[in-house]
Amino acid sequence: MLLALLAHLSSPDHDACGWPRWRGAHADGLACVPWSSTGEERWRVEIGLGYSAPSVAGGRVVAYGHDAERSLDVLRCLEEESGRELWRAEASGELRPYQHEGGTLATPTIAGERVFVLSNAGRLACHALSDGAELWSVDLCARHAVEAGYYGFAGSPLVHGELLLVAADKLLALDPATGTPRWETEALGALYSTPLVLALHGAERLAVFGQDGLDLLDPAGGARLARFPWKDSERRVNAASPVVVGEALFLSSGYEHGCALVEFPPEGPRARFRNKALRSKMAGGVLLDGHLYGFDEAVLKCLDLAGNERWRLRGLGSGALAGGDGKLAVLSSGGELVVARATAEAFEELARTTVFEEGVCWTPPVIAGGRLYLRNNRGALVCRDHRGTAPAAAPDRAGPVGPLPQAAELVARHMAAVGGPEPMARARSLRLEGTYEQRAVGFVPVPFEIHAAAPDRRRVWIQLPPPLDERFAADGVPGHLVRVHDGMESFELNRYRGDKLYAGGEAREEAVAARFALAGDLGALHATLTTVARVRFDERDCYEVAATTDDGRRRTLYFEVASGLLAGREAEDEALVHYRDWRAFDGLLLPASQRVFRPDGGIEEHFRVESATLGPVPEDRFARSERVRELLEERAGPR
Repeated sequence: MLLALLAHLSSPDHDACGWPRWRGAHADGLACVPWSSTGEERWRVEIGLGYSAPSVAGGRVVAYGHDAERSLDVLRCLEEESGRELWRAEASGELRPYQHEGGTLATPTIAGERVFVLSNAGRLACHALSDGAELWSVDLCARHAVEAGYYGFAGSPLVHGELLLVAADKLLALDPATGTPRWETEALGALYSTPLVLALHGAERLAVFGQDGLDLLDPAGGARLARFPWKDSERRVNAASPVVVGEALFLSSGYEHGCALVEFPPEGPRARFRNKALRSKMAGGVLLDGHLYGFDEAVLKCLDLAGNERWRLRGLGSGALAGGDGKLAVLSSGGELVVARATAEAFEELARTTVFEEGVCWTPPVIAGGRLYLRNNRGALVCRDHRGTAPAAAPDRAGPVGPLPQAAELVARHMAAVGGPEPMARARSLRLEGTYEQRAVGFVPVPFEIHAAAPDRRRVWIQLPPPLDERFAADGVPGHLVRVHDGMESFELNRYRGDKLYAGGEAREEAVAARFALAGDLGALHATLTTVARVRFDERDCYEVAATTDDGRRRTLYFEVASGLLAGREAEDEALVHYRDWRAFDGLLLPASQRVFRPDGGIEEHFRVESATLGPVPEDRFARSERVRELLEERAGPR
């Protein structure tokens, strides 16, 4: 029997067209009915801060968010057709401001006529679906001697037969009708991932993904049957839901842990493959037609079941996805909904629309009855109607038929558009000021300064936002971080996380970004430049230019057809950069908006330049600190 079907049957009141719990009716992140790649917004409501996904069943949408002004967690029931609020239930809740702006984490579970919800502080409650009346509630921390982790409890309740299962460090089994304990395990570090049910060798098993590994349990009493260790470093957040693949489980974690396909022979669990091709930080991926789709930090990827990468796509940040009906619904961290065909041959985009202009989007789309439900962390919940049946053709990526201009011509046209080589030659140093935004960690927005000097020295200063900067007030440490490329080395001065040297792709990215006259250096920086296609890039009609550096590395440049200006650049181990809003600053044309998808850790940054001043830059702006000198000596090793 298919494992997804088993999970589907274990829910007592599953709705074939609904999405009654985390990752849907089958707990696999897949839609149960056909849906269209194109659609339109039907309604939009405010539900409070957080990352909890909505649940949908029986014509109702249940959503969970935090009201920061009143310090309340609010459970809302909405009418599916209109978004009209039918009832709400409120309880005292806490905001964890250090954790990405805070808010609710777990997704409500609809089972029959009951709704179960878990707060990040450990309050578990059962409500009547009809009117929201509280049937029972319990403080799990007090009753079961458990503690919320750094982010709080994030796993969602699971109803399986006559048990309500909750991952709260231990796995707790309760009576759904009363909340009375049935059994509990020892501490498993099960804080962020939702438990799931699978069939293994003809028997039902529970899988719990904790902070040190994957535990396989007997649902009859919680006895541990097997454990697969999963702890490569102390920096770990095992949060992504495992994906059922036959009688195996696909695991994935961020922060350089990677992924594995774990099978369970009688002699003990083992990895069919294990690599770093997919490092999912949060929601996890989906399995469609024998291929896995998910986010590797900030890169959307497709893997086969041998762990091989089939394709990749950057520019969506640390997004989230759901799927079904041969398609993927991908929500970028910046708020774009991208629908693509689920194929292993190549990424094939079918439709794209901007849903949110602010906040961060880490919550996977919910696809119920042909409708898509999307939310951002600021509390906007959107319902889009995708019940149309007409298939959408892939957008024309090639543009009008005709000869492609030579790459040298595109570079020359760009130079002419920015004012020619003379302003570049006269400008030997520069100071930029503006605002910096990194939604993923709450930098929304903060001041930045950039000091640059020809040919390739750059210092980026970024103010840490409250309350991070307040942590330094007692000892007088400035609440900022600095990145420097001094013409030879790239390093970061960071009292919060520690000074460090950049290496690999990070170092190459800093060196490229530090080129003071990058526009004028495009030809000199590359051994070859070849125009290969006319494509859509960053929602603009562009020419794509394949470039190679003197040491043989590949880089791609994009030039906007309409203006001739550089629209962006990327390389596998460098940032993907979008250049927009070119303006004249002190006689020099510069991009006032730069979106940078860095090669490390899935970081998406947005620099907005507000002023630029040409003039001398003090030499000490590029100086190496004593700690950086120590790190360089350590790297050099004994002489």
